Amino acid sequence: MLWFAFLVLAFGLFLPSFLFLKSWDVHRLVLFGIGFRLVTMGREPLFSDDWFRFIFDGFLVSKGISPYIYSPMGWLTQGLSIASTSTEEILSVQALIIKMNSPEFFSVYPPALQAVFTFPFLFFSIATDWIRFAWFYQLFFLGIEFWNLKILSKGNKTVLWLYAANPLVVLESVSQCHPEPLLVLVLLQLRKAMLNSENNTNFLINLWNLFGLCIKQSYLFVLPIVYFLQKQRQRLPFAIGTVLVCLSLFFFQFSELDSQTNFGMGLFFHSFRFHGMFEPFLYLALDTFAKPYLFLSGLLSLGIGFLLFCFWWVREGKNLRNEKLRIKTTLFYGFAFLLVFSPVVHPWYLLPVVSLAIPRKKVVHIIILYTFLTLNSYLIYSFPIWYHSLFLACIEIIGGFSLVFFRIDRFRKTTRSRSG
Repeated sequence: MLWFAFLVLAFGLFLPSFLFLKSWDVHRLVLFGIGFRLVTMGREPLFSDDWFRFIFDGFLVSKGISPYIYSPMGWLTQGLSIASTSTEEILSVQALIIKMNSPEFFSVYPPALQAVFTFPFLFFSIATDWIRFAWFYQLFFLGIEFWNLKILSKGNKTVLWLYAANPLVVLESVSQCHPEPLLVLVLLQLRKAMLNSENNTNFLINLWNLFGLCIKQSYLFVLPIVYFLQKQRQRLPFAIGTVLVCLSLFFFQFSELDSQTNFGMGLFFHSFRFHGMFEPFLYLALDTFAKPYLFLSGLLSLGIGFLLFCFWWVREGKNLRNEKLRIKTTLFYGFAFLLVFSPVVHPWYLLPVVSLAIPRKKVVHIIILYTFLTLNSYLIYSFPIWYHSLFLACIEIIGGFSLVFFRIDRFRKTTRSRSG
């Protein structure tokens, strides 16, 4: 409760800070954003244990072993004989696996992230203090966030501050070693290339697109968006490059198709459910009327979200006359729909939506509302009484739906006089 009180206080300072944006230089806002992230660094992540998996995956790759072939428990029982691993390292890995939340599942992180996880093994051994790995990941993502803030500083000041100082964004990026800042960088660079009319932008679009595929599977949701937003002559090279990279990823990451389907990436579509906004209602409906198809709730939710986004694109998106506004708005709503309809929604999944925000007052207010409501995630884990958690979860669901569908006209009217 003290921690939640601190977060409420942080938002209490964050909200009125928007009143002073006009008098603040963008360079100062960037420095503030970096400073906020620096304050959260230096200790082990408190709210996520994913970094233990990062270390384990990097350890396997450093030994020349694919992290997609062995789960942590599988490596302990089957893979020891093929790796030159010392007794000290084995004991350290065993202690690491105990701290993981899903040691029986296979890695779902694409190759580009595996390279990030492996790099500190050039300097450290897994038998050393694990905090060194946390420091490395935090420093790496701090550099990425500085890059992101510099890109955002070239645009709207409100969106820059929304990302730079938002307490949830600050908390769930660098300090917890989450890889979402790298996805944010790809999306911002991709948007920048698409907004640029120079001759080399087609190459940059394809380059950042291919990099995005190697970072996060959720980037797949962006592929049709980028395809239709490009000019006609640019679509064929984009499609060819995308297909080739997807085939390569399938060869590397899904070489053990059965393992990834049942104990890896496939879980996100048929079994792994966490904090979804729309999917729980679909799950309840299937559980009541079509129990044999209950495992399809996640896949159906994502499919419905994509169809609704396509409907939005046909009715609204493609009819936006301003090309730059069409690009910015479409990328934002693409990830907003993904956030609402994903069967798995962690707090840090909001980072791309915040970074891609379009500077409309109603959008900014909705994002601030939703990020504040998402802080209830920490209370859900703290309260042992289930109905408290259910109440807070319902509040989050309402806030999530408002992100895409709800218009807060009252906020817009009350702030219009201030903005002039």
